[in-house]
Amino acid sequence: MLFLSGCTGADSPKTSSNEPSNMTRAQMEKEYASAIQSLEMPEGVSYPDAPETPTVDGVKESDVTWQKGAGEADAIIDWNCLWGHEWLKYQGQDQQQATNALNMYKSILDQPAFNKYFDAESFQPVIRENIEKAELGDPSGIKADMQSSCRGDLW
Repeated sequence: MLFLSGCTGADSPKTSSNEPSNMTRAQMEKEYASAIQSLEMPEGVSYPDAPETPTVDGVKESDVTWQKGAGEADAIIDWNCLWGHEWLKYQGQDQQQATNALNMYKSILDQPAFNKYFDAESFQPVIRENIEKAELGDPSGIKADMQSSCRGDLW
């Protein structure tokens, strides 16, 4: 999931204290690292690096900014992808490992960032449906989530 808040050559004046603040790549990486390192990874899995900067024709990487919270949101997605992959790996093979992985995948619902950054009408219901399907042994929802939301280097 990409949060691209806009690109500009000059600082835009703030009009409201409620307006999101933008971050540089380094600030986003710091936010991502702080969030991802607070989460439990599957056994043997290293903490991933922050996602790469998206490329847009005519826009220099140094001109790309991120909304505050983008690093944390990306960390939650990456973490959930790793646990979804873990469940797919063990589902039908090792019930104990699969149950643990699904419980960790489900725990995204308990993450404050889930309710803060992910749309309650579009994103959240999909995750809930994926969990319901997985609890019934149907991997299709988590597989679809992996294909649409997860970076290829995470699985």
